[in-house]
Amino acid sequence: MTKSIIIIGGGIGGLSAGCFANRNGFKTEIFEQNPSAGGLCTAWKRKEFRVDGCVHWLVGTDPSGDFYKLWDQLGMVRNQEFFYYDYFTQYEDLGGNIFRVFGDPDKWRDHMISFSKEDEKLITSFTRDIKKIMRQDMPVDFDLKSAVRAIPTLFLFMKYRMPLKKFAAKFKNPLLRKLFIEALDWHDMPVIFIFWTLALMGAKKAGYPVGGSDALIGSVLKKYEELGGKIRYNSSVTGIIIENDKAVGIKLSDGTEHRADYIISAADGHRTIYDWLGGRYTNKFINKCYETLTPFPGIIYASFGLNRDYQHIPYGFQYQLKKPVMIGSEEVTSLGVRNHWFDRVLCPEGKAIFNIMIPQDYSFWKPLADDREKYLAEKQKALELIISALEEQLPGIREEIIMTDIATPLTFERYTGNWKGSYEGWLLSPSRITLQLPSRLPGLDNFYMAGHWISPGGGLPSGLLTGRKAIGLICKKEKRSFQ
Repeated sequence: MTKSIIIIGGGIGGLSAGCFANRNGFKTEIFEQNPSAGGLCTAWKRKEFRVDGCVHWLVGTDPSGDFYKLWDQLGMVRNQEFFYYDYFTQYEDLGGNIFRVFGDPDKWRDHMISFSKEDEKLITSFTRDIKKIMRQDMPVDFDLKSAVRAIPTLFLFMKYRMPLKKFAAKFKNPLLRKLFIEALDWHDMPVIFIFWTLALMGAKKAGYPVGGSDALIGSVLKKYEELGGKIRYNSSVTGIIIENDKAVGIKLSDGTEHRADYIISAADGHRTIYDWLGGRYTNKFINKCYETLTPFPGIIYASFGLNRDYQHIPYGFQYQLKKPVMIGSEEVTSLGVRNHWFDRVLCPEGKAIFNIMIPQDYSFWKPLADDREKYLAEKQKALELIISALEEQLPGIREEIIMTDIATPLTFERYTGNWKGSYEGWLLSPSRITLQLPSRLPGLDNFYMAGHWISPGGGLPSGLLTGRKAIGLICKKEKRSFQ
């Protein structure tokens, strides 16, 4: 008899679990609370533009790599067009200094030395290390074989696991130190994260998928359905049905119950463990993670449709503001912009769309959830402040804006259920590069978890790998070979 699996959440983690489950002979059904699949990997239409809320680049676009082969099993990459960035970002300070972060290590080396000849030895050393990383494939498993293959880069992980600011302190030149931090620091992540990203881009192992989130999710959803999977939209889960410490089904907000042999939650981790399961199936380690780990913050995600083609300016740029400005909960000293002129799926010919992310404190926005008038006023205030900040760098841009859109931490909380309005699960910190939360909960049988709440660092790869891992564990329990 074919065993059945219910999967909660139709994001990458849930779709990955669904695809691998169907490949291994299980019958699956995904329950998604929204009218479309994708979770955080989503986009929405505003006038003649599409606002993409997720994809900047996809890890695993090199057909010879292991990650590409896994994405291909989800139907994601084979017929996809990718745009490869020449540089990661560009930062400009008030003194007119322009600092570019190139994917090509030699270009970046020469560029940095032009700011600081006295730091040539250090610059040459770490750009040489980036070249070493470029030759390595990103691991997809954490077994002995993968560990042996990763030995050449293990030393580099240990060498560069420090926070980026601590690494930048090694520069003798104060200007280069400042530019390096301003261009690259994001939530004080370990510097290896930045170097690995640049290595992947430089080796053309990570590119931007033209069409963004819609293109990726549409391909995976098609593959899932071709494999026999079913998905129910507008189906909000309110609880897990437990019998004798075994998960046997789910309860929906409409009062219906649905049963299966196995349950996988690819939804928000905190909601799953402490709301749906009432905190009954946990231990000191899991509780400590939720008490001490730091989630990615909430963000303001502002988008602007422009009645002008902005091909003449960078596709990723940041610049220092003349004066700091309070936008939402945060004092903003510089503004970072993604310019998607090169993706005609997101914006028509002759036009452009800008996306701007600004970290936010969830506690600032949460009280506004019960006062819609104040909430909308705060959103409008933030839009106006951002437009004024854009005017500093691009005079006259206000008159070219024909579409505005803004999401807040409350938007992310409403759409995905993400704890504290986080946009990507657990933040990756220097001390937690290898940390993984368990896929199974102690004392609860036939229940598994997937998604970025069990894999710090988040992103689409964590969804793919954790969904795949959950099915591997179920296959092991069923004493069948995992395909």
